[in-house]
Amino acid sequence: MLSRLRGFARRHRYKLLAVGALGGAAYLLQWYATRRLRDWGERETHRMLEKVKKQAHFESTRATCTSSLGQLAPRLLSQLTRVLDSDSLLEALRAGAPDKLQVWQQLKRLALQRVMTAVYGAAYLVVLLEVHVHALGGCLYVDSVRRLLAEPGADAEAAALDESAQERYLAGVEHLLTAGLERLSADLAPLLAPLADRLALTDKLGLDGVEALLGWARSAVRQRPEIRLSRYAYPESVTARSGAAEPAGGRVAQLAAETRDLVDNPETEELVAECVQAGLAHVLDQMVGAFSGQGGGSEGFVPPSAATLPVAKLVPALTNLPHTLLRSGPDSLVWMLSNHSKVQVLAANVYESFSEVTS
Repeated sequence: MLSRLRGFARRHRYKLLAVGALGGAAYLLQWYATRRLRDWGERETHRMLEKVKKQAHFESTRATCTSSLGQLAPRLLSQLTRVLDSDSLLEALRAGAPDKLQVWQQLKRLALQRVMTAVYGAAYLVVLLEVHVHALGGCLYVDSVRRLLAEPGADAEAAALDESAQERYLAGVEHLLTAGLERLSADLAPLLAPLADRLALTDKLGLDGVEALLGWARSAVRQRPEIRLSRYAYPESVTARSGAAEPAGGRVAQLAAETRDLVDNPETEELVAECVQAGLAHVLDQMVGAFSGQGGGSEGFVPPSAATLPVAKLVPALTNLPHTLLRSGPDSLVWMLSNHSKVQVLAANVYESFSEVTS
């Protein structure tokens, strides 16, 4: 029996060697494929986990931005009512001022100026805060990844943005809410005054007339290209913009410079223009209430789209409109603009740009 097996092995030794080689190769190939498949699966799992983690961080950043807008909108309103105060003019009318026509003239100008400043201020605030918060959020995500990848003993916190640095960076938004808004209202005043002066107190306007007035105001502003977000978002001084104590090559100074480049971008300015247009449409929606319930008597019901009001009655409605536009809540102007589809695309693009982890 053994001799037969030895004879068989001698006669077919080359075939047996070939079969053995093929079997060994198949085993090695299977082992290699299994290992590569396991490695690929681990990499895919890690990639998916990182994607989920990054998406969660983005959503958290988005929620932070929305919450911040809700807190800053009342501050914008407070600054607007301080800069464009109507109380003194109203008190003069109640007190029986001898120059009532002059006071009404000032109220007409102020009413249009308050509405346009509120719309532009809200558009500027939303776009500026979206850029700043999502740029910072992207940087914080990079810092968190680098801390996880840091070798034992390495100081991963050295280049990270601490809370103090984050506050210095976001303090840039403060300028828009203070000196920036004052400058904006001053720039709009001479452009809007002639439009308000064309209207007599006895003139009657409907919603289409208000729309035309806002359209003329928008056109007057667009003829002044220097009226743009960056003019009101940042101080003139580079030192003041970056922080007096911030090193020129520091992380905050670099982030502020990159952010300003984004704000100065023509595409960002086009988005601001779309936000302003959407804001003016929101103003018209809010003005419908002022025209509701007009008519009656022999005329019967008059729909808001067909109703008219004398300018003397429209002035108080326009004067008080910023309180509705800049209130907190999901029906406010800033909330509506922050949920604008193109604003959300901007936020996602900014976050993605600043959240890329480089070696």
